[in-house]
Amino acid sequence: MKYTKYLLGGLLIITLIFSVSCQSKYLTAAKIALQLSPPDHDDALANLKLCVQEDPKNAKAYNLMGQIYAEKNMYQEMLESFRKAESLDPSLKKENDKWRENKWARVFNKGLQEVKAGNLTSAREQFRTAIFIDSTKWESYANLGFTYSRMDSLDGAYLSYKKAFELKGDDITTALDYATVCYQSQKWDEAEIGYAQLLELDPGHNEGLIRLPEVYKNQGRLEDSKNAYERTLKLIPGNQDVWFNLGVLCFHELKDYDCASESFNKVVELVPDDQDANMNLALSYLMQEKYDLAAPVLEKLVQMDEKNCDAWEMLSGSYTQLKEQDKAREAFNRYRDCKGE
Repeated sequence: MKYTKYLLGGLLIITLIFSVSCQSKYLTAAKIALQLSPPDHDDALANLKLCVQEDPKNAKAYNLMGQIYAEKNMYQEMLESFRKAESLDPSLKKENDKWRENKWARVFNKGLQEVKAGNLTSAREQFRTAIFIDSTKWESYANLGFTYSRMDSLDGAYLSYKKAFELKGDDITTALDYATVCYQSQKWDEAEIGYAQLLELDPGHNEGLIRLPEVYKNQGRLEDSKNAYERTLKLIPGNQDVWFNLGVLCFHELKDYDCASESFNKVVELVPDDQDANMNLALSYLMQEKYDLAAPVLEKLVQMDEKNCDAWEMLSGSYTQLKEQDKAREAFNRYRDCKGE
């Protein structure tokens, strides 16, 4: 009875030794193939597949398979092999991360080269592959967004920049890109988030200061828009576009003609020959029935452009209100001549 137990134990030991020896044979053959110059990746891979068939828990075999797939640029197989190896031996993750980082960097840099060369379709695919290799890298999404924008694909740019912003919202360029593409896509609530974050990072950023009031306006938040314009103008008081946009908001949306005239007058002070600003300034005065202020602006307009029929007509009306009948008739005649009547 004791002798039988001894025999069974001996058979078990022999079986285990044979099994390990078999597995080691394939693994050893794979390592030898990889040490050749150049390495025989196909032979190594064939032996490693045989190895994991015999021993599905051989972490080193899966690890080497992942490295071979990496050399072959077979990224899905690479990632699957590395994940399997790490599930069996977590200590391999550090080594595998270096491989993933290296392959990501190569693909990403190839994408940058393709963008520089103007090969946008190829660049797009490189950045997509970089994301597949490592979806945590915000740089891949940001550059994919840039590539889509160059390809006039607004939807692609939006989705890419949004993901970049989610991963790296504390970067000024990323916040600006996201806010801009949301603005272009008329996604006003998201644009507000982007520009607000941009101004949190850089309170004096011109683009954020100018665009955020416009976003509020498009959201229908007119008073917020006006307040934002006024905050902006405290920081950049010499920006004619902001003054002009505030004037448009006050005139058309808020019907605050005093605010409108003040805003357009600021534009005229900055750019005296701006015809649009002068015309809007005159209209703002007329809406307040300030004909004595409107007339000089209209006189300036017809001096700048004698074919400005609208200005002649309004000038005639202003003179009439000011009881200057001779000037009113002359301006009206000029209006009729302008219209070809």
